[in-house]
Amino acid sequence: MNKIDLKFRLLLPSICLIMFAGGLHGVKAQELRWMKVGKLQCYFYDYGSEPEAVYSANDNNFFLTWPTLYGDNQSTMRAKGIWLGVKDFDDPVEKVNKSVKVIGIGPRLSANQFTMVFPQSIKLIARSQPPTVVVDQQIGTSNTLYDVPDEIDENLPCDRMIIIKFNTSIGVSVTKKIMAFTQQNHDDYFI
Repeated sequence: MNKIDLKFRLLLPSICLIMFAGGLHGVKAQELRWMKVGKLQCYFYDYGSEPEAVYSANDNNFFLTWPTLYGDNQSTMRAKGIWLGVKDFDDPVEKVNKSVKVIGIGPRLSANQFTMVFPQSIKLIARSQPPTVVVDQQIGTSNTLYDVPDEIDENLPCDRMIIIKFNTSIGVSVTKKIMAFTQQNHDDYFI
C-alpha cells in the first residue's frame, strides 16, 4: 500500500463525519399521525399545526379529504395555524423586555418556527384495534399504513383520538386533542 492510499484511508472517516454533521445542521424531524376513520380524513403534526397544501407538478400531497369515499386523491386543506401572544415579556434569550411577543405555528413553515415551538409528543389512541381487510389474499385498504394506533383504550369517549403536546418559547405548554368518530352521522367532523 502506498502512502497516498494510507493517507486517504485515514482521512476518509474524518471527511464522512464532517459531511454527516454538516448535513444535520438545521434538520428538524416532525412526526405525524393520520386520523383515517370516517368520511373526513387528515394528518396532524407534532408541532401543533399543519401547513397549507402547496402543489407542484410532481406533488401528490393530499392532506384533508372529504368525503373520502370519492378517493383520497383530493385535498381540501387550506391554512391551519395557531398564534399565541403575550404582553410585557422578558425574553430570556435576547435579554430584553418586549412590549409584545407573538409566536406562530403555520400556515406556512417559517425558518424560525422551530425556535418558537418545541414538540414533546404525539400519540394516536384507538378505542379498538383497526380491522384487517383482506380481499383475494391481499390487504384491501391503505389504513394498514396510516391507522396504526400507539395505544388501545376501550374507555375512549370517541373512536380515535390524537394527543399532541408541545412547549413554546413564551413558556406556554399546549396539549391538543383531536377526536373522531366512525358512527355514520358523526364521521365527517373532528372535535
